[in-house]
Amino acid sequence: MAQKIGLEVANGFIKVVSTDTEITYPNKLKPLTGREFNVLGDLGVIYEYEGRQYILDENGISSGGRSSNRYLTKDYLLELLIAISQVITDRNIVLTIGVPCRDFENVTLKEKMMKHLGGRHVLYVTTKGEKEEFVINISQIHIVCEPLGTLCDFVFNEGLQIVNNRNKFNYVIIDIGYSTTDILATNGLQVDKLAGDDVGCMDIINEFVRQINAKCQGTDHHFTDSDISSEISPLIEKYGKTFDFTDELNEVKNDIVLKLNATIRKSGINLSHYDRIIYTGGGALALKDHIDLRDNAIIYPDAQIANARGFYKFALIKEG
Repeated sequence: MAQKIGLEVANGFIKVVSTDTEITYPNKLKPLTGREFNVLGDLGVIYEYEGRQYILDENGISSGGRSSNRYLTKDYLLELLIAISQVITDRNIVLTIGVPCRDFENVTLKEKMMKHLGGRHVLYVTTKGEKEEFVINISQIHIVCEPLGTLCDFVFNEGLQIVNNRNKFNYVIIDIGYSTTDILATNGLQVDKLAGDDVGCMDIINEFVRQINAKCQGTDHHFTDSDISSEISPLIEKYGKTFDFTDELNEVKNDIVLKLNATIRKSGINLSHYDRIIYTGGGALALKDHIDLRDNAIIYPDAQIANARGFYKFALIKEG
């Protein structure tokens, strides 16, 4: 029987769930040139695919951006394979992945993704000098809209039983990711409406960097997005100092919430018509102290991993 895996290859973090394993890590992949040198002599785990070597590194980058074409790139496939290698127990894989709502409605894109990602792949992983071959056969792929993962995680428990009649409520799931915010409205478990826009943690980071550089104008200090922690902390360690940009980050987050609210209004979804409003995704955690929650709204407690966990449950339900 094939192994079921739920996977979210997001621009900010990779989230992968299978059986009793849940893993989250920054999506920062760096190709090796052969000229790398570490004083301690260890570059960490090395991944090799089609003759090229890569490491996960704080100075790496993701397949990134807001273009739908990222799902058809070698970089995206490699990110996916590395994530699978973290949890694989069977070479045959049934995979559930998510895409933004606008891409979910693109049938041609999904067909191309299945052709690009499916089938047999070979990944080599070298750990402490020991090289291991991973043969990964992706036999089945389910592509869903990203916020559906959180809905599945909320409604179904680990035994795939419905929790407290949650299937009978109407939901709005607002998934704030790195590049996009995606909105799923439901009537029970029936999809009512999909919407979304280009607003996410990327905008927080870009505007934060712009503001702190404006503040430091006239000094020798300059900051880039690589100086910002994965958690988007207001504290930055650089030049042997700790800089506190709390006020600037709070201002940026307040402005992003205004854009988020405009996205919700533009969707035509009236939040007062729904029983439960659930904010999810890494952006929900980043903005949790700035979002003005309605009485029927929550920040999902496991917002970072919820989609991947729900994708895994979805795979189990679909495959029986």
